[in-house]
Amino acid sequence: MNKNLVFSFILLGISSIFAQSLLIRELMISFYGNEFFVGIVLAFWLIWVAVGSLSAEKISNKFKNQVLLFFSQILFSFFLFFEILLIRYLKGQFFGLEIPNLIHSFWGASLIPFPICFLLGLWWTIATKIFSEIKKEIPSINFAYFLECLGFIFGGILFSFVLVKLNPFLVATFLIFLNLINAGFFILPERKFFFLKILIFVLLFISFSLFFTSFLKNLEKISAGFWFKNQKLVETKNTLYGNIQVTKIDSQYNFFENGVYLGSEKDFEFAEKFSHLSLILHSNPEKVLLIGGGMSGFLREILKHPVKKVYYLELDPKLIEISKEFLSQELKSSLFNEKVKIVNLDGLYFLKNANEKFDLILVNLPSPSTALINRFYTKEFFQIVKERLKENGIFSIYLPYSPSAPNKNLENLCASVFKTLNEVFKKVIVLPEDEVFFFALNSESFNYNPEVFSKRFEERKIQTNFLSKDYINFRFKSERIEKALEIFEKNKTSKENQIFHPVSYFWQTLFWLDAFSKKFSNFFKSFSFSFLPIFILVLVLLTVYLTKKKNDQINSLFSVTIAGFSLMSFETILIFAYQVIVGYLYFRVSLLISSFMLGMALGVYFGNKKIKTGKVEVISLIKPHLLILCFSLFLIPTLIFLFKIPSLKIDQISLFLFSIFAGFFGGMVFPLANQIYLSFEKEISKKTGIIYGADLVGSSFGALIFPLILIPVYGVFLSLVLISVLNLWLIFIFLQKPGR
Repeated sequence: MNKNLVFSFILLGISSIFAQSLLIRELMISFYGNEFFVGIVLAFWLIWVAVGSLSAEKISNKFKNQVLLFFSQILFSFFLFFEILLIRYLKGQFFGLEIPNLIHSFWGASLIPFPICFLLGLWWTIATKIFSEIKKEIPSINFAYFLECLGFIFGGILFSFVLVKLNPFLVATFLIFLNLINAGFFILPERKFFFLKILIFVLLFISFSLFFTSFLKNLEKISAGFWFKNQKLVETKNTLYGNIQVTKIDSQYNFFENGVYLGSEKDFEFAEKFSHLSLILHSNPEKVLLIGGGMSGFLREILKHPVKKVYYLELDPKLIEISKEFLSQELKSSLFNEKVKIVNLDGLYFLKNANEKFDLILVNLPSPSTALINRFYTKEFFQIVKERLKENGIFSIYLPYSPSAPNKNLENLCASVFKTLNEVFKKVIVLPEDEVFFFALNSESFNYNPEVFSKRFEERKIQTNFLSKDYINFRFKSERIEKALEIFEKNKTSKENQIFHPVSYFWQTLFWLDAFSKKFSNFFKSFSFSFLPIFILVLVLLTVYLTKKKNDQINSLFSVTIAGFSLMSFETILIFAYQVIVGYLYFRVSLLISSFMLGMALGVYFGNKKIKTGKVEVISLIKPHLLILCFSLFLIPTLIFLFKIPSLKIDQISLFLFSIFAGFFGGMVFPLANQIYLSFEKEISKKTGIIYGADLVGSSFGALIFPLILIPVYGVFLSLVLISVLNLWLIFIFLQKPGR
């Protein structure tokens, strides 16, 4: 049984990383990659695992541990399969297509992970109870944690390089197969479970047969259609960069990536407005760069001008490959025109390393509803754009706007981008309607003359369906321009949007929340801006309580909680850093998590070695917390340096190494704190889930607070300072020894 449990712990890690990768990916599509809900999902994921872990004691009093372990593994596997179906169904029925319904989405994000997470927590605690009863020593629990980390590492590597592009139901079935083998033939060895083993054998045969039928493939396409309630899904494909979907309404094809609308083959009106209003500002636009949205008519409109070369950036080559199957012949010919050069690179990375200079750079991307997209609205990005523009070059970008029905958070969003553009460029032209177009120039000699712009439009003999000479005069002479400029310039609330301080993303999130609940939006805003005073007050109250108690067992709980909080904060920050420095993390997220787990495994290993060398006291926890403190301060200048260097390989290697170090420092705490806590308990097997639960609770707070509040409102660097302060405070508490 002892040897059989070893594989159970490894399989727990594999199952956790597979489930986390699959479910978070499905939920990201449902919530359009918005970190607001991704943070909620991660936080509740950890909370429900903690609940399962802490509930194990009561449940184990009623059932035999082996039976509980068996059913927790089996039920987990089947729940994962059916929860993928559930998420897809709920998205189409309740979450909404264009904008997620706030109330339904919140309940979905918080409750959907509950069954499998509860079972993961139960699985861990029951397995460690059995393990500790056999070994009868505290380090056995630490060794179990080490084995789970190994499972995370192996599973993360396997998912990143082999399974990431596969049908999610195929991956879930593979997990069912593994857990059936482990639970049926290793966890239940006794003969009295003979009939249960027959059932396992039948289920194994069924799951194995599914690999060789079209059932899983058909299920993938049918269930993916649930995402689009009133549209027909004609194509869905997992790629290294995301999930691409093509839908059809009547004769119109629409393109989505991870649930985010990218454009339509017949969305000509907006393509005409944005592209032509940008291009007529330039007297001779020969070289143009378009970032995103080429398949929705933008390339066709740009090519109507006397351009010589158009660079079209689209990160995912599969998007081009898939879209060309559904585009009209006219759009297809513009996409593969000899003047067009398609570049499959991240826009920011391309501009950082490009040698060319452009007459015009257009960004045709969704508004900054995620931290990833927010990069293209930041000061650092604008500075790179400025360097890649010719002397009379023009940079074009847009945001949603509503001049007839003003919204304060939307005004803050637009004001933050306007102020950021003004910090970088010498002149910014603003054209507000349903969208506000920003045209930024670095030439003081630019002649703002609507008659000149209209004349260029006529001279170039541009044929359009919606745009006209009268419309051009209206847009450039509109009274709304002065009003919008006054609003943006007088705005005192919004600040510059920076790569490591994404305030525009925060205002976009609040604007989105306004659509469903003004009260909740205002509460979230007030709480976010009041977080630091609340944080300081809580630390003061805890200082009074802990210095009065001077209890090593309580201190060990706080140690592992803060270590979990710090580790998840590092994970959140480094994932964010990977997105803004390297580019989209879709196919690397499980590998980055595996790097953390590798560090944690090493940390647990060295923590166990420390335990074997002698008695462990609270003072022993000072060193790992001091390392966490120093590491958080070290990241501040290092992340700035990584963003500035042009080498993508150095960036990636460095961020993966930092993930290992972060996991190592956090992993060292668990075995030491566990040793201290359980040394006060007479029956070790009854308390194996307490430290694990405290670790998960701390991690859940880190997963929730950092992406939603600390990073967008206070910035990455102040957030890292907060981690260092929190660990410094804990070291102070440790120095208040009992008896002093």
